[in-house]
Amino acid sequence: MSAICRWNDIKTVLLDVDGTLLDLHFDNSVWDNSLPEAFATKHNLSLSESRSNLHAHMRKVRAKIEFYSFDYWSSFTKIDIEKLHKLQQGKIAFRKDAEWFLSEISAKKATFIATNADRKSFGIKDRKLKLTSKVKGVFSSQDFQAPKEERAFWSAVQSATGFEGSSTLMVDDNEKVLEAAASYGIEHLRFVETPDSQKKPRRSSKFIGINNFAELFT
Repeated sequence: MSAICRWNDIKTVLLDVDGTLLDLHFDNSVWDNSLPEAFATKHNLSLSESRSNLHAHMRKVRAKIEFYSFDYWSSFTKIDIEKLHKLQQGKIAFRKDAEWFLSEISAKKATFIATNADRKSFGIKDRKLKLTSKVKGVFSSQDFQAPKEERAFWSAVQSATGFEGSSTLMVDDNEKVLEAAASYGIEHLRFVETPDSQKKPRRSSKFIGINNFAELFT
């Protein structure tokens, strides 16, 4: 199925940040490497024990608001999560053609960022890449204490923007998020297959996939 959008039918564009606009390599470097190493040192664990403990707890809170909260993870690990991210911020970068797309689409459509990223996480990226200035508004799940996997998030965003599901495009690298958006009535959905530039593409059996934003046009 073609990834090309029916742009005449679209009035609002909702964009995820991590893995959609930005290369997920930055976040993965922190959560998959920096945090386990710091947690192992802090609690006198082997690296494998550290990874096992962290991953087990992540599974417990996945898709919940706690999963995305810097304060929650700082409390659980006794490590400054924001500091870990700042130490790796040199890896923050747009995905291929994302900056071009953002400039093009925000000039033509009501464009908003809809992210699960903690405001502290988003702030680090925003200071480097000036994301807020490139869109009409930014909504974090932290603002509503409801992740994008829950209906309450979409209801809050709709109240703030007035978007209509039939004329809204949502682009994300998380299938569960796209499922929630579809359930809420958002009709135009695209799945990012290459969120991390250092990893192989993933495929979705449920949503139309894209590698680059140019695929939405040609």
